[in-house]
Amino acid sequence: LGVIGSKEAKAVLEKALNDPEPPVVESAVVALSNIEFMEKLSKNAKFAKLTGG
Repeated sequence: LGVIGSKEAKAVLEKALNDPEPPVVESAVVALSNIEFMEKLSKNAKFAKLTGG
């Protein structure tokens, strides 16, 4: 879910942070980090286009 950067997946992934299984929690953390990174990357790309960078 995090690899594709789906914002819709955030709610599901945030629920997974409370899962009793450590691998599920760890996977959710990684996926949420990926989504956050993709969002920042997208904002930076838009800014660069607007400013000619």
